[in-house]
Amino acid sequence: MNYKINKGDKFGKLTALGRIELRSNKLWEFKCECGTLCTRDVYNVIYGHTKSCGCLAKEALLKRNVKHNMSNSREYAAWRRIISRIYNVNCPDYNAYGGRGLLCDYKDNFIGFLKEIGSYPDDGRQYSVDRIDNNKGYVEGNIRWATNEQQARNKGKSKNNSSGVTGVYFVERPRTNYNTTYAVAKCILLDGRVQLKLFSTRKHGILPAFAMAVRYRKKMIDNLNKLGAEYSPIHGE
Repeated sequence: MNYKINKGDKFGKLTALGRIELRSNKLWEFKCECGTLCTRDVYNVIYGHTKSCGCLAKEALLKRNVKHNMSNSREYAAWRRIISRIYNVNCPDYNAYGGRGLLCDYKDNFIGFLKEIGSYPDDGRQYSVDRIDNNKGYVEGNIRWATNEQQARNKGKSKNNSSGVTGVYFVERPRTNYNTTYAVAKCILLDGRVQLKLFSTRKHGILPAFAMAVRYRKKMIDNLNKLGAEYSPIHGE
């Protein structure tokens, strides 16, 4: 059979990249509009049996799922962001989510996601979807609406952390005739305000000042949790 196809030809969402020799099969490599590379039978592509890498079927499933009249809602937008960061390799956040192996129980089930997490809170504050245990994905029992302050209290250790302890860092402050370095303990209070406590390394020494900052922050977190701050057990891990 004469396959009329050239590199760069486009069929549906697929762009031909080149032929792949594999036994007697006429296989070509294609790049989908979604960014995915795939190998497909050229006959099926030319004659319209295959129009994408498979993402068209997923999109069709999503459209069927939008019978809830909530496609413009905050809940639906949040769900779509989750699906993108877990399954779309071109998403800027993919490496921190799907790239880490995290999964979502609600990949093709917005209604199930909505039943699990509930409606967006109507108290005038800003919320986003939070994973209660950051080591787990968007799975049953592990998602909730959380404020920015709650999210901050539930974060793991930042990749830029250099002290080894979340919320404790060193800062240099000028004095009249010299500069002094401080070990700083940082906490977020219930009302969202940031509280800092500085311990002078000049006065106490570097390691003692650092240890004092660590102890102070732990004590603050314990006290805040008694008041309902909800710092998670894995915060900073």
